[in-house]
Amino acid sequence: MHFLSIEIFLKKCKKIFLEKLKNYGSSWIALNKYSMIDQILIKIIRIKNISSKGYYSVKEESIIDTYIDIINYLIIALIKIDLKNEQNISNNDKIIDLYNKKIKKIFNSKKNIVFYKKFNIENIIKEIFYMKKKINNFNNNQLKNNYFKILIKILSHYNNIHKNLEKF
Repeated sequence: MHFLSIEIFLKKCKKIFLEKLKNYGSSWIALNKYSMIDQILIKIIRIKNISSKGYYSVKEESIIDTYIDIINYLIIALIKIDLKNEQNISNNDKIIDLYNKKIKKIFNSKKNIVFYKKFNIENIIKEIFYMKKKINNFNNNQLKNNYFKILIKILSHYNNIHKNLEKF
C-alpha cells in the first residue's frame, strides 16, 4: 500500500475544505443527517458510474475531485455530530480543529485502510443505503463509527484504483 499517496490526498482534501470554509462558511451545519448522507451517496454513485464507464463527461470535476468531496462530506458529517446542536458557529477555528482531529484519526488508522482493500464500491453503496434506512436507530457513537468505517473504505477504494486514475 502506498500510504504516502493517501497522505498527499488527505492534504488536498484539507486544502479544499479550508478553501470552501473560507468562501462559503459553515453553511453545511444547516443540513440534516438525511441531506448529508444523500450528498455522500450521490458522490459515491458518481464514482461507480465513472468506474463502470471508464470515463467521465463533466470535465470540470475529475474523479479525484469526487473522492475529495466524499471524504470531506464524511468528515463534515463527523464534525456535525461533534458540534451537536450548535447552529451558530461564528469562528471557524473550532471547525478546523475538529477537521484536524478527524484527519489525525485517519492517519492513526493506516492498518484499517489495508484491511478494507477487499471491499468494492458496491459494498459501500449497500452500506450507505443501509445507513439511510436505519439512521434514526443509530445513536451518535454508532453514527460516527459507521461514517468513519465508510470513510476508511472510501480511502481503501481510492488507494486501490489511484494507479489507474491517470486514464480519466
